Amino acid sequence: MFVPISVAEFQKAYATVLHVLSGNLEFAPGLLRVPPRNQAQPQAPEDALASRAWYMGGLLFVNPTERASFYWRVGNVLPLAQDNKYRKYRGEEAFSLHIALLSAVCAVRGSSRMTKKALRAAFDMEFRLQLAKIADSGTHSRQ
Repeated sequence: MFVPISVAEFQKAYATVLHVLSGNLEFAPGLLRVPPRNQAQPQAPEDALASRAWYMGGLLFVNPTERASFYWRVGNVLPLAQDNKYRKYRGEEAFSLHIALLSAVCAVRGSSRMTKKALRAAFDMEFRLQLAKIADSGTHSRQ
């Protein structure tokens, strides 16, 4: 089960990923080691810029369960925010998400055994919950 992570921590780690990808931050030297999905030993991902960027973002998490959750959220949950039904909740010029959409990315519960269909349903429910919380609090974020 992947743990929820704070929006601020996710933003900081994902900003690191984007900075590495854009060349504004030098990537980590040495061998890449990431938490395994269903294996006893850590595995080394493909040694490419995207893998190093992803790896460096995860290094900002001291807690290994939060780090694994970040990796899972970037690889499996964040792409769900690109669905057409969320189009009005994200900016197209730069990578920007409405706070409810970003909060859903950070809070949705899941596991490595979850099917894509189940994850999409859980993400949609979490997004609706986060959107309702914002509406109830009377705060709106303009993109």
